[in-house]
Amino acid sequence: MLEDGQKLEAEVVIAADGRDSALRHMVGIKTTGWEYQQEGLVATVSTEKSHQFTAWQRFLAAGPLAFLPLKNGQCSIVWTLSRDTAQQYLSLTDEAFLEQLEKASGGTLGHMLEVGPRGAFPLRFQYAKQYTVPRFVLIGDAAHAMHPLAGQGANAGLLDAAAIAELMMAAEQANRPLGSHKLLRRYERWRKGDNLAMMTSMDVINKMYTTQNEGFRQLRGTGMSWVNHRGWLKDYFNRYAMGLRDDLPALARALT
Repeated sequence: MLEDGQKLEAEVVIAADGRDSALRHMVGIKTTGWEYQQEGLVATVSTEKSHQFTAWQRFLAAGPLAFLPLKNGQCSIVWTLSRDTAQQYLSLTDEAFLEQLEKASGGTLGHMLEVGPRGAFPLRFQYAKQYTVPRFVLIGDAAHAMHPLAGQGANAGLLDAAAIAELMMAAEQANRPLGSHKLLRRYERWRKGDNLAMMTSMDVINKMYTTQNEGFRQLRGTGMSWVNHRGWLKDYFNRYAMGLRDDLPALARALT
């Protein structure tokens, strides 16, 4: 029901309204998870060196700093920081912020030249205990929220959308109800396990790189070096992260 009294009806509702989903709350789907006590500081920056259409990332003590390439030559940054530090950096002048960013980047892209408006959002590990109720389904961050260190949250959401679209197109062609329990449960079985596996991987990597235990840090370095020198294993991880898998929805396979 809208404010003007207009009533909207649909055979099925797909909730894609973010990790604080109002629709999820309305239908009573519970979530579980935890806060990271970190914030992701985001901004658009201009750098001295070209990003070469490559994503650059450094793992620092507080969390990763990622430079994501934009078509206009700038970079979008996602900088994981403690809450206090993130809020402090939001209050800095542009010049002071760029100085901190350049120091944290290790000079990978040269001098930091300009920065646009800055913002920060709290980071959270969160997943819905169920993806569906009758005639209702969750996709994207409404169903799952993961650490942004590898940018997999957006990929997972797009795969959710492609999966539910594929199932509903098939149901429509077969003249079957779009909101059937069988169809929606098939979507949940298809996507939930994959999403949880990716979320858990991001959580483990984040904890690996933020621990201050020297013994564990040495073990981490040895393990990452071992993976780096095993071409077949590194290739598997890369292909999985890029979405080059056998269980992709048809819409996603058409783009790979």
